[in-house]
Amino acid sequence: MATARTGKLFAYISIQNIIGTFAQAAFWLQYCVTDRPATRYWDLSSKSSKLSSSIGGRGNVMADDAPVEHARRNPNIIITGTPGTGKTTHCEALAARIAAAADGTGPESDAALAELRHIAVNDVVRDGNCHDGWDAAYQSWLVDEDKLLDALEPDMTSARGGCIVDWHACDLFPASWVDLVVVLTADTEPLYDRLALRNYPEAKMQENIDAEIMQVLLAEAHDAYEPEIVVELASNTPDDMEANVDRIAAWVTQWRKDRGV
Repeated sequence: MATARTGKLFAYISIQNIIGTFAQAAFWLQYCVTDRPATRYWDLSSKSSKLSSSIGGRGNVMADDAPVEHARRNPNIIITGTPGTGKTTHCEALAARIAAAADGTGPESDAALAELRHIAVNDVVRDGNCHDGWDAAYQSWLVDEDKLLDALEPDMTSARGGCIVDWHACDLFPASWVDLVVVLTADTEPLYDRLALRNYPEAKMQENIDAEIMQVLLAEAHDAYEPEIVVELASNTPDDMEANVDRIAAWVTQWRKDRGV
């Protein structure tokens, strides 16, 4: 088994080493001219293609959805990344600090976190019936993005704000809903090991690793939002995660201070 793993991992690393401009251009050409949902590369499939946002609905098109002034007390943060990069782990660590801040047991430096709340989109999709059924081949729900946006809108547009949204995609959310987009990234080796522990089908594992190598999520975040609100954070080790959570918490504190909240 060690030999098989080493062989597969070597193949993925070799792919990573040889991918260049031509390969990325070929990927994006296929992405733009086919009907295959880009979210097939991640943990949940999507009913709509990425291009649907450019022809109607509430999809995020920056030219038609410029950020507007808002009065929410707390920032809305999207934490995104390929499956296995640590989205949920980061969000759970943040949620623990939020709970401590809310009940007064956390450090004073975390006081600004007290009104934040973690929204796990996978749970919203499943529990809120925001899907069109189960994809057995990819072991994931077929997400109905319109239903998902309807379910999230009350929290995302509330005066309270403070939503920490945990999902594998970000570009469907209107720019006016979002104050920070954190894109978690991981090297091939730790990502492979994490996905293997989830017993992903081989095709699903390979597509997720290919998407990470080609930085699909990071490119989508930059396409959908202003560059100053998109932050890439490495997520390879527990120390990375701890530092990232500290950084996000400090950013929230500064965001509120800058607005006199």
